[in-house]
Amino acid sequence: MVADGSLGHTGKARNRGINNVQSLVYPPHNRRPGPFSNETVVEDDSLADIEFPSQCPERGEIGTLHVRLGSGVTWSGREGDLGERVRRLTKVESQHRTVAVVNRLEAREPSALGGNHGDGVGGECPSVQGGVDRGKRRGKSFDVQRHIHGGSVNHEPRIGNADRARVRIAPFLFDDGTTSPSENARLDHRVKAMTEGYVRHVIAARVDPVVIFRALIAHRDGGFWLDDSLSETVSYLGVGVRIETADAFSGFDTEDEFPVSRVGWIGYGARAESIGVDVGIEPQTRSTVLSVRLAIEVDYRDDEVSVIGLQRDAEFDDLVSAIEALDGQVAPTPHHPPTRTAIWRDDPSIYAGYIDECLTHIRNGDAYQLCLTTGVDVHGEVDVVETYCGLRTVAPTRNAAYLSIGGISLLSASPETYFTVRGRHATTSPIKGTRPRSMDPAEDYLVKRELETSEKERAENLMIVDLCRNDLSQVCVPGTVTVSSLHRVETYSTVHQLVSTVTGELLPECSAADAARVLFPAGSMTGAPKRSAVQILERLESAERGMYAGAFGYAGAGNLTLAMTIRSIVIDGSGAHIGVGGGITSGSVIDQEIAEVGVKAAAMLAVLGASPNPYLYTE
Repeated sequence: MVADGSLGHTGKARNRGINNVQSLVYPPHNRRPGPFSNETVVEDDSLADIEFPSQCPERGEIGTLHVRLGSGVTWSGREGDLGERVRRLTKVESQHRTVAVVNRLEAREPSALGGNHGDGVGGECPSVQGGVDRGKRRGKSFDVQRHIHGGSVNHEPRIGNADRARVRIAPFLFDDGTTSPSENARLDHRVKAMTEGYVRHVIAARVDPVVIFRALIAHRDGGFWLDDSLSETVSYLGVGVRIETADAFSGFDTEDEFPVSRVGWIGYGARAESIGVDVGIEPQTRSTVLSVRLAIEVDYRDDEVSVIGLQRDAEFDDLVSAIEALDGQVAPTPHHPPTRTAIWRDDPSIYAGYIDECLTHIRNGDAYQLCLTTGVDVHGEVDVVETYCGLRTVAPTRNAAYLSIGGISLLSASPETYFTVRGRHATTSPIKGTRPRSMDPAEDYLVKRELETSEKERAENLMIVDLCRNDLSQVCVPGTVTVSSLHRVETYSTVHQLVSTVTGELLPECSAADAARVLFPAGSMTGAPKRSAVQILERLESAERGMYAGAFGYAGAGNLTLAMTIRSIVIDGSGAHIGVGGGITSGSVIDQEIAEVGVKAAAMLAVLGASPNPYLYTE
C-alpha cells in the first residue's frame, strides 16, 4: 500500500555504497545532489534516496511507484527480533526510464522500522522510507508499507490506472525547496469521464503525440498544439477556423463546454486597447483567435489519447481512424538546422546605452522598474515543423505551443503563465529573475541559490508582484487577492527562474477575458508603474515587439489559460523573429543585463542554427 507522505529528509553527504556512479560532488552545507547513472542502486543503513539517471530532465517528471514489486522481503536476527536489516526492492518508473532503489533499514522492533529516522537526517530530497505493516516469525515474509516523501503523491481517483500512486521526481532538490515548475493542470481529471456538451472517444492504440502532430496537424492553416512538453498534464492538438473578434480579448469569451473552444494569441500591440497608449507599426496581426469544434487530447496522467468533439459525426470518426492508423510509428529525430545568420536589432553597445537611459529614468523617479527588450531576425525559409520539434526538445515546458494561422506561426517554449481562470478563481504567475543552468550539479546548485538570495532579483520580482496585486484587485472581490507563492525558484532545461503567484476571486460581473484585458500587458514585460514604463520603453526600443511580450492560449468549459509569449519564435514569410529582454532596476549591472539577454536567446538561436550571439560575449 502507499501511505500519505510529506516532505522527507535524507542523510548527510557520505559514502552510501552507490554503484555505477559517474561523479559524486559535495555542494555547500554538506549536501549533495543525487549521483547520475542510467540505473542506480542504493544500499544504505539509513533512509535510501531516489537517485536520478544521467539524462533525467532537470524539469522533473511524473513517475509511477510500483509498490507491489518484490513483495517478499528477507530478514535475519535473534529470535524475537525483526532483525538487523530489512531488504526491499522498489521501482520508480518515470516517463523516460526506471530508477531502482534498494532500502536497508536499521530496526529492532516493528514500530522502529515503521518510523525509522535514519542517520543524519536533514535535507529535502524525494525519498522512500520502508516500514513494517505486520510481521511474522523469522524465516517468514511480511508486508512493507511505503511512505513516499518529497512530493505530490496523488491519490485522487482517475480514469484508468486508478490504483497507482504518482510520484513527482525532480533532481537537484536540496533544503531550499522545489525546483520543478508548479502544477498547472489544464483539465479537472476527477470529472473527466462526466463530460457535458461534448463527446469523447479514447484511442485504444498507443500513439506518440509527436507522430500525431507531424502527420495530422503540421503545415495546416489553423493547426495548433497546446503542448505540455514536460509530459506531465494534458496537451491539445487540432485544427481550428479563424473567427472575427471585436477586439483582441473578446474572442476568448465563450460559453461552450468544450475545453478548447477558443485558441489564439494576443500581440503586445493590444496595449492600445487595454491601457490606451499609442502603438506603432505592428509586424504581425494584433490578435488571432480560432474556433475549435474537434480536437485531440493527450492525457499524460492517465496515459491516454482521446478524440473530443462537439458531436460524433463523420469528421470525428475519420480523425479516430487516422490516429489509430499511426499506431506503432516512431517520431523521427528533429533535423539539424542549416547554418543561418542572426541579425540583432541592437548591437550590445547600443543596448547598453538603452540600459543606461533606463537607469537614468529610474533615478529620476519616472519608474522603478523597466523591462527593456530587443529582437533578432533570421532571414530566409524556415521549416516550422522541424524548428518546433527541436525547440520542444531542448526547452521543454508546460506552456509550449505551436500555432499556425494565416501564414504566421508561433513556436513557443514559454515558462511563464500570464493568466488563468478556473471557474471564478484567477491566477497570475510573473517571472522576474533568470540564471543560466550549469552542467556541473554543484555549480548549478550554487547558481540557483544565488538567484534565490539575490537582493536585486527579489526586489525586482516583488515590484511586479505588487503590480499584479493592484491589477487583480480591479477585477476581483475585495479581500480575495493574495500572494500564494513568493520568490519560488523554478528550474527549466536551460535556466533557473524566480517566480511568484498572485490569486483572487473574480467579481461576478467580470468575465475571464475582461480580467485578461485589465492585466494586459503583463507587468513582468513592462515594468512599474505600468503606464509610465510602457511610454518610456516606446521611446527607447527601436521597433514594435509584435507578438513577443503578448500572450497565447485557449479558453473553454468556463476556464481560460494564457501564457506569456516569451522564449518564442515567430515565423512568417520573411523568416524567423525572436524577442528577448530583461528587467532593469536601480541595482542592475549593465554587463549582467546584456549577458541575461544572450542566455535567454541561446536555445531559440540554437534550434534555428543561427549565430552570432554577441550578448553572451561582452567584456
